[in-house]
Amino acid sequence: MIELGIAKAKRMDNNEWTKGYVFYHDKFGDKSELEAYLVTTGEGDLFMEKPVEFKKVHLDTVCFFTDKRLADGTEIFTGDDIEFYTGALKSRGVIEWSQEDSQFVIAEDCDGIISRIGLYELQDSVTVKGNIYDTFNLTKKEIKKLKKESNK
Repeated sequence: MIELGIAKAKRMDNNEWTKGYVFYHDKFGDKSELEAYLVTTGEGDLFMEKPVEFKKVHLDTVCFFTDKRLADGTEIFTGDDIEFYTGALKSRGVIEWSQEDSQFVIAEDCDGIISRIGLYELQDSVTVKGNIYDTFNLTKKEIKKLKKESNK
């Protein structure tokens, strides 16, 4: 899991996307009740809102910026539902962080078999369709399964 950098997540108060730097708060010191906040500031990043603000977000929706943008400026985050081409074949997948490969990958489900392709290899053929927290009607259990599989 990536811990530093810009992220986006759904706010607890209005369920809207917000961007900022991730801050985790462990209420009891034992990780039994972990909360996530996004800190927004204009001091270190011209694109962030001012002044500094802590926005409580849904922990399961934290998506990290891959440091990649499409030609139109669209930022690519983990959890993004994308279409891409491998040769003439059009495919669909989800952006994940792979601990094993130490890189962002596109996880593609081919009849129950998850294959992973490096994002940097296909960046020019990628179109962002949405995010798994918006695009697909996934249950929390399915989302946890996807995240667990991406950390293998």
